[in-house]
Amino acid sequence: MAAVLIKALASAGDASSPPQTSDDETARMPPRSYTVPPALRTIVLLARMRDALPPTQLASLLATFVPPTAPTAPEWTDLCSALDAYDQAAQLGLSTEEARNQVDTAAMIFHLRYDSDAPQPGSGLHEHRAVR
Repeated sequence: MAAVLIKALASAGDASSPPQTSDDETARMPPRSYTVPPALRTIVLLARMRDALPPTQLASLLATFVPPTAPTAPEWTDLCSALDAYDQAAQLGLSTEEARNQVDTAAMIFHLRYDSDAPQPGSGLHEHRAVR
């Protein structure tokens, strides 16, 4: 899954050229002060690029996950919200520890639910089910 996603992201733009930003935009960009765990990097990279990709291409990339997902899936919107909260905390000079934990947690939930390398329902792992 990661190889397909990386290839698709590379075709979305020239990875060798830096993003075009003005000095004002660069000054407002939050610093990246932590490293995402390796298994989650592709998912977080895609979430970071969501505004740079045409909506149809983002939807197409998300549809390659197993099972297919959409930009409106709760796990995806939770990840995007966590990234936005992290960026906002960094921009305001607040501690990003809690926001970083939320990004990692949201990315892990998405990874476990949609990554083809992760165990899928019915694979022998027991799912938690609500008791009525």
